[in-house]
Order: sequence, then structure tokens, then C-alpha cells
Amino acid sequence: MGRKQRMMSLTVTVLDQNDNSPYFELQMGNITEESKPGSVVMQIKGNDNDEAGTINSEISYRIVSQEPAGTGHMFTLDRKTGQLYVKEENLDRETIDFYKLVIEGTDMGGGSSGLVGTGTVEVKVLDINDNIPTLEKSEYDGEVEENVADVVVMRIKALDKDLRHSDNWLSVFKIAKGNEDNIFSIETDKETNEGVLKLIKRVLEVEVVAVAEVVAEVVAEAAAEVEAAAELDLEVEVDQDQDQDQDQDQDQDLDQDLDLDLDLSQMLGYAKAFDPENWFTIDEKQLRLNSTGYQTESHLLW
Repeated sequence: MGRKQRMMSLTVTVLDQNDNSPYFELQMGNITEESKPGSVVMQIKGNDNDEAGTINSEISYRIVSQEPAGTGHMFTLDRKTGQLYVKEENLDRETIDFYKLVIEGTDMGGGSSGLVGTGTVEVKVLDINDNIPTLEKSEYDGEVEENVADVVVMRIKALDKDLRHSDNWLSVFKIAKGNEDNIFSIETDKETNEGVLKLIKRVLEVEVVAVAEVVAEVVAEAAAEVEAAAELDLEVEVDQDQDQDQDQDQDQDLDQDLDLDLDLSQMLGYAKAFDPENWFTIDEKQLRLNSTGYQTESHLLW
């Protein structure tokens, strides 16, 4: 008689061997400048194709290199978790704004028999408003003509080391004093970070402004307080109207008839003793009355 046969299922478990090295994909993180030591930068994650949850896939992390080297090792790495932290307190975006770290991962929990893989981590240092805006000069000179308006008097360059075209870099200008008559305005050119000072009202009289001393203040747009100031001396060039110039150039002669039946006329001359209003022009032969003083002042001549 033949033997009876019976089918049965067998489960075969293939035991994992540590035959896969850890590997990393490119990872990127960022941290603000001046962050305190211990601040978390990012979580670094390595991969291992060996069986999860076993010693074969347990990765231990360390930093192999840092570029640029800077002033020292700026970051530290938790060997077990892969958490990246700030190590030094002197992170400064204006000095170094980008770091590249080479990370090494060793499986077997970092044991001597573990396999090793490396990867790259990039860390960007973010800007904060930690730089005071300054001006190229502390005093500026500009000229404008009389009877004009809506003209640019000057452009004032602000210098700021913070990130260009950010709120930390962009300056806000204002006229702090010297503009009581609202003759001037100032605004920021956001492309160049210059204060554009304009004459917005017509200056019709010489007496209105001969030299305007305007103090302008500049502050970063992201700041709350004034950071820098500069005094601006604005010389207003008076270019009078043509009709007014003609009036000034026309002098009136004073005919001095000294017909006293005396033969002394050729011996007479004129001398200006006191003339604070500058009404008269005098030489050795004649006395001339300037029309400007005569028309603008009410005085009795005799």
C-alpha cells in the first residue's frame, strides 16, 4: 500500500544581514542670524534599506565637514536623533549667509562594523534688522531756482548691510526740522534706497528762503526708532523774473539843478554818507536813485 501524502505550509524567514549602507537625499534648512546656541535648525534624516527597527538600519549621525569654515564649528548634531542645533552664538548673515555640511551616517548604531554613507545638508542664514543705516555724507548741498516747483533738489544715499531690497535694508526718510513752511518733501526710491528730496512749492521771494537748513532722519523700514540722521544744507539760488530784473537795472537820475548864479558847479561832487537800504549809486559826477528801493519802501525824499 502506498503512503498517504499531506500538503503543509512552511514559513521561511530570511534573516536580514547588514548589507545596505545608509544614504541621504539633499536636505535644506534655515536659521536666523544671531540665534542662540541650542536653537533647532532642522531634522536630518538618513535612510537605510536594511530591516527597519533592527540594528542594521539604526543610524548614528555626525558632521564631517562645514563650508565655509568661518570662525569654527557653528552647528552640532545629535548622534541618535539627527537633530541639528546652533552651536555658536555668532551666526552673522552679513559675514556668511550660507553653510554646506557633509553629514555621515553609520548603521549598526554607529558600531565599528557598521556601514557608512554620507550626504549634504545646506543651511541658509536668514537676515534680521541688526545693522544701522548710515548715509554717504553728513552734509549735502543742493540748489534750486526761484519760482519753480516739483523739482528734485538732491538724492541722499542710505547705506545698510542688511539683505538688499528687504524691509531690513529699505530706509524710510523724513524731514525732522527746517520744513515748517512745507516747501520740501522727501521719499524713498525703493530700487536704490535713496532719499529723494524735492521742492514742492514755488519760492517767489528772495526773503522766503536763501539757505534752508533741513535735518533729515533715516530709519530702516522694519525698525521702530530712528537709526541715523544727517543735516542737509540746501542753498536756494534766486533766479528772478525778467521783468523784475529790468526794474532793478533801470535807475532813475536825479537832476540836481544847482543854478545859484554861482560859478561853482564844476567844483561840486556827491558823497554817500549813510545809505543802509542801498537806494543810491554815487560817483564823483552824479547821484542815481535805484528804483527797487524807491518802489518797495515808503519814504519821503527831500
